[in-house]
Amino acid sequence: MTMPGVSIAASGLNAASVEMQVVSDNLANAATPGYLAQTAETTALAGGANAVGSGVGVSGISVDYSAVLSALMNSTAGQASASSAAASVLSTAQSLFQEPSSTGLQAQLSTFWSDWNAVAASPGNAATYDSLVGAAQQVTASMNSLAAGLTTTSQDALSQMDNQITQVNQQLRQLSQLNQQAVAANGSGSGQNGITEEQQSLVSTIASEIGGSASVGPTGAVTYKIGGINLVQGVNASQLETAGTAGSTTIVLEGTTTAVPVDSGTVAGLISAMGTISGWQSSLDSVATTLASTVNSQLEAGVSWSPVGSSTATSAPGTAMFSFSGTPSAATIEVSPAMVADPTTIAAGTSAAAGPLDGGNAQAVAALSDAPSGADALYQTLVGTVGSAVQAAKASETATVVAASQAQSTASSAEGVNQNDQLVTMLNDQQAYQASAKVIVTATSMVQALLQAVS
Repeated sequence: MTMPGVSIAASGLNAASVEMQVVSDNLANAATPGYLAQTAETTALAGGANAVGSGVGVSGISVDYSAVLSALMNSTAGQASASSAAASVLSTAQSLFQEPSSTGLQAQLSTFWSDWNAVAASPGNAATYDSLVGAAQQVTASMNSLAAGLTTTSQDALSQMDNQITQVNQQLRQLSQLNQQAVAANGSGSGQNGITEEQQSLVSTIASEIGGSASVGPTGAVTYKIGGINLVQGVNASQLETAGTAGSTTIVLEGTTTAVPVDSGTVAGLISAMGTISGWQSSLDSVATTLASTVNSQLEAGVSWSPVGSSTATSAPGTAMFSFSGTPSAATIEVSPAMVADPTTIAAGTSAAAGPLDGGNAQAVAALSDAPSGADALYQTLVGTVGSAVQAAKASETATVVAASQAQSTASSAEGVNQNDQLVTMLNDQQAYQASAKVIVTATSMVQALLQAVS
């Protein structure tokens, strides 16, 4: 028969051994991403004589998981990812404007208006007409290129988002599969802590990509939702898809029109950036249509002379300089092919009565550069808007990345492995082990002494 003291000490040895093994595992995984520190939970064993108890037992091994800290970490990570994605896309779009520079659209518009002044000053010099048409072609080519660049940037962002959604769908399925494993392991203790770590790691990844929040049920299954819409519940996982165009994209449940209100994560940042760029494209279209309408209207009010510089030149009604190859926009604006073929058809004169050396109408067109609501003013406003938006996006990125880093640090301190604390725990466990072993040695010595005494 085992002496009560020996059995109690043996239970202490066992408990201390388990605790030391847990600490060893923690220390071995201190640098493992997503690893949650574990703690051996001990409890007193009842049933001993005189209500003393039968020693100590290990009731289970828990993970140091904080729902509050994890939620904060995931939320701030989602915000940081959204800001970073938006800042990246908008910075790329801003670089297309090349402002301020000698090659940007603003400089080309300046040259364009200056060439109108040159025509006004020398309406009999054909070379000034050629230069003006060349400047106009540079302006339209830059608008075409800028419009195409903005469209490409948005399409790239949309493609990136499609890939992200495909990845998220796979992760949602993985989370539902882990839920199934968690439910099966619930109560058995078989690998449940490892499943919990995988679940939380996957939740963090999904949150950084598409936002949302998670909660853990009593069976260990994670419910993941965005704006009240369950994406993962138990072993069931919904799938997502994109709807709309690059300028007005939404995320919906696959095969439905149910919109998922994504307001965080990389996907939200991409959606926001595409919406912003769509606004810039509309403003650029306004620059192009305003330039065409104001210049064309003024030219149609004047007259051209042919041949330029001749005393016997004859006048003709003014014609439009700009046209569009499709729906009026920055992408479709062009210099009229007829004017490219014969630049002298530019209506520099105000009227037939004013004569072939009158450049009054050309001067009137040049004055459009200062119009408060003219193409120049609209473009300058657009450039300012772009600069402010990118500056704000970068500032948001900086702030949210710092917040996310701080939240992750706080969560890691509470949930991760603190090596100093683990070493202290290991020392305490070693002392408890030695104390239990000493009790057994002492009890054994006492038994041997008693046997010798009665023999």
